[in-house]
Amino acid sequence: MNLAEVPEMNFLEPDTKELQTRFVALYEEMTGRTLYPGNPERLFIDTLVAALVHTRAGVDQAYKQNTLKYASGAALDLLGTRRNCQRLGSNRARAIFQFVLTDVQLEAVGIPKGSIIIVDNVLEFATTADLMIAPGSLSGTVEAVANEPGSDKNGFLPGQLHKLARPIAVVAKVINVTATEGGADAEPDEQYRERIALAAYQYSTAVTIDSIVYHARSVSQNILDVQVVSPRPGRCEVYVLVKDGTGSDTLQQQVAEVLLRDDRRSGTMDLVVVPPVVVSYRLEFRWWLHASQQRYAEQIAAQVNDRVHQWTEKLSAKMGRSVVPSALVALLHGIDGVAKVEIVGPEYLVVDEGQVARCSETVIQDMGLL
Repeated sequence: MNLAEVPEMNFLEPDTKELQTRFVALYEEMTGRTLYPGNPERLFIDTLVAALVHTRAGVDQAYKQNTLKYASGAALDLLGTRRNCQRLGSNRARAIFQFVLTDVQLEAVGIPKGSIIIVDNVLEFATTADLMIAPGSLSGTVEAVANEPGSDKNGFLPGQLHKLARPIAVVAKVINVTATEGGADAEPDEQYRERIALAAYQYSTAVTIDSIVYHARSVSQNILDVQVVSPRPGRCEVYVLVKDGTGSDTLQQQVAEVLLRDDRRSGTMDLVVVPPVVVSYRLEFRWWLHASQQRYAEQIAAQVNDRVHQWTEKLSAKMGRSVVPSALVALLHGIDGVAKVEIVGPEYLVVDEGQVARCSETVIQDMGLL
């Protein structure tokens, strides 16, 4: 189901003019008097109409919260619960840490569970288990998780986390040997709404595209998009696009484990989970400012940068979105003060199923006044 194709609708039309006309006509019919804009009765009617319009808008919004297209927050959670589809909660980032001793010890060295590694004196990672470094060994590894959930804890590269909150005897250093990954914010409304729309397919015993997409996207809210391609009969390739820095290999393995369950696949189907093919492009363009808007040059330049960032991010958030430079030109012309835009590159770039467009470099040339 594509909710974007569902037409917009209102349960109650909060039309101020229509209500004013009806109320004034009713008053004039009952009293035989003509009401003019300055009459006290007319002002009283205007006040009643304003209150009624506000009430109607509230009732309209309340009804809309019962529909999948418009529901949000707790109302959307209730719709999901009815379809046995719960919102994915937030998760904490994790990584493997290596503790290195000052020298080889004759006895085992214990690193207690809950040992804390700090980042900028704010973010903390705590070990999830006791670590015993055997006699004769110089180091050992253990997993640690962030103290708070969220995707902003992902993406610390190996070697970036290396400070213990409290020194431990005979421990020379600690360091993360894997990148931090797995952190996630609570599933946003739009992603959750799309999963609820597919929730009925969770009961399907047939291998359908919709059932594969539903089960794959239910693994993690860090999965942005799923596409299913069958290059030949009996072969099913599931392309999984994840947020940068959230451990695509790990998530792809988890998706494969979910989809390869015996009750979710055909025994004769060859099903594989793969990352999308990245179609890289370099964006370069020139733009000119209306001379009449010179005093707002800094603000307009900032808007140009923001629009470009939003455009490139939107392209990389879904597979199969082709790069159409004319769309960027139209977007930038929507900024008051932008007089002219010329694209240097790329030209129209086709992005097929299982592919994702990713901008490798952005060059913005401010050409001054026009």
